[in-house]
Amino acid sequence: MKRITAVDRLEAGQVLGADVVGPDGSCIALSGAALQSDDIARLRAASMSTVMVELSEDDVRALVSAQPENTDAVSRFRLNDLTHPLINKLVEVASELRA
Repeated sequence: MKRITAVDRLEAGQVLGADVVGPDGSCIALSGAALQSDDIARLRAASMSTVMVELSEDDVRALVSAQPENTDAVSRFRLNDLTHPLINKLVEVASELRA
C-alpha cells in the first residue's frame, strides 16, 4: 500500500513508492529506494513538497486499527462509490486486516 507523504515528515528507511521527478523532468529518486538522510535532504533542496512512500505492514495495521472497533470496512468507505473497483478492493483489504 502506498501513501503520499510530506517531505518534512519523511524518515530514513522509508521506501519510495514512485519515482520522484523534478520540475525539469530529471529523476531525483527512484521508486523502491530506501531513503537515507542525504536523500531526504536532496528532496528538500529540490523543493519537493510530497512524495509517494510504501507503507509497511505495521503502518497499514496501525491505520486500520485506528478506526473504532465497531466500525466495519463498508461504513469507513460509505462516502465513496462502493462499486468502483479501487474502492471495492480497499474495502476488501480493510476487511481482511480487521479479521
